[in-house]
Amino acid sequence: MKESSITWFYNKGGQGIGPFSEDEMQKLIESGVVSRNAQVWAEGFTEWRPVGLTALSRYIGSSGDSKTVESSNSWFYDKGGQRQGPVSGDEVQKLIRTGVISRSTAVWTQGFPEWMSMDETELIQYIDSSIPPPLSGRFLDNTIPWLIAVLPLFWGMVHSFNTQFIMTGPRRGNILLMLLPVVVFFAIYILLYRIDEKQIKAAGHNYDSISPWAWMIPAVYLYQRAMTLGQNLHCFLALIACMIAGLFIQVIMKFSFLLF
Repeated sequence: MKESSITWFYNKGGQGIGPFSEDEMQKLIESGVVSRNAQVWAEGFTEWRPVGLTALSRYIGSSGDSKTVESSNSWFYDKGGQRQGPVSGDEVQKLIRTGVISRSTAVWTQGFPEWMSMDETELIQYIDSSIPPPLSGRFLDNTIPWLIAVLPLFWGMVHSFNTQFIMTGPRRGNILLMLLPVVVFFAIYILLYRIDEKQIKAAGHNYDSISPWAWMIPAVYLYQRAMTLGQNLHCFLALIACMIAGLFIQVIMKFSFLLF
């Protein structure tokens, strides 16, 4: 039974057109004036939504032209912070089925006021319903990012003691001994980074949303990781604190060496 008392508006060129009754909206959809991607609003909505995500979606497909309109749409999608596209409706379906575009990938097409997560659009119908959505960030084990966060603190202590040993020990000035901690800690970081990468992918998340160069700067990596998984910034802030503490330790050890 139609809720005739509800009035609808649709977005056209950035302007709200309406109000229309549901019967009138049905005719507009069936005639192709309002597409399945058009943004609509009705009382009770907190924001504009695509037709395909509202009660009006029942009228999509009742017109023979619906699939033609969908296939002719040009889509853009995000990959590693870069806009990819345009691709046709048929091409975007293939990208979804091959895993290039996941549920969390940001997509855009004409009629969208802003980029939206794929699973918030009508493209969700092309996701295999037998495949569960990505695990929520709160269910992921954060042991690895915490280890990455505290690494600079241990680096500060080890580097300070190693430097003091080299400057005062029997192998004074040995360059290889000075470089050894650098190589070891860098290898540990890369190992932790790779383990975390596999964990995130295994949880079903789109790793392309993290910049491929983020690993070069741990702070950038932990920040982008938190944003991708919808987690808080505790690990990122802990890393900044540990970096400052590590530098402070090195300064204290250097002055201690000069004084004593």
